[in-house]
Amino acid sequence: MRAIATVSLAALLLGCPSSEPTLQLVQDDVFSLSCAFSSCHGTQGSGELELTDAETSMDELINVASFEVPGETRVIPGDSGGSMLFKLLEGPVGDAEQMPPSNGTATVSVTAEQLNLVRDWIDQGAL
Repeated sequence: MRAIATVSLAALLLGCPSSEPTLQLVQDDVFSLSCAFSSCHGTQGSGELELTDAETSMDELINVASFEVPGETRVIPGDSGGSMLFKLLEGPVGDAEQMPPSNGTATVSVTAEQLNLVRDWIDQGAL
């Protein structure tokens, strides 16, 4: 029993996820911090995409055609490599620039941890 408690504590301290990533977690840790601004994907929805809350993000992302790059899908559950959202977080795609974009004086970017969270969320079915 002590060994199980030690392993569980170690997992928590090392930042190992205790459950599958959810859209609410992605919303809180990525979209709300890096995307859902009034000038980006807030209520004005740059690129015809609004990421202001988990419910709206779900409706705007899952199996929805990309506005910016025809023929692409924003999020394909189970396929981060085929999902436009993940591709744009990694770098530019065609004429579409990497997200989040540079504002000219500073670059707002996602961290490796945030990128991994988005990848895991998509690959585990975009729940």
